[in-house]
Amino acid sequence: MKTINVVAAIIKKENKVFIAKRGHGEFKGKWEFPGGKIEPGESGEEAVVREIKEELRSTVKVLNFFGEINDVHGDRCFNVEFYICELIDGNLELTEHLASKWVEPKDIVDAEFMEADKEILDKLKKCF
Repeated sequence: MKTINVVAAIIKKENKVFIAKRGHGEFKGKWEFPGGKIEPGESGEEAVVREIKEELRSTVKVLNFFGEINDVHGDRCFNVEFYICELIDGNLELTEHLASKWVEPKDIVDAEFMEADKEILDKLKKCF
């Protein structure tokens, strides 16, 4: 089984978090925390900062590690690291996503979100 290491940014502002709707791939149309694959030699923190710069043309500061999940799809296992971040520059411009919004975690509809992220959503709803 091939393991793919991925990061996701939980960008917070006051009591809300930023979520984006996937614009391509197998899960197009599902909501997610933006992010992507960790490149060789990169730390999770470096990857999440780079991915937000690439996908949203913005700069975030990593505040802390929030959690990790493993999501198996066929012969692939996605190891996803989640980081709480704050926006320090930019307007979170969509380049790969269909839509975005700021939402209170308690108002996130689990059925519209990536299945693998639901464990993190439960934890997030308890922390906010």
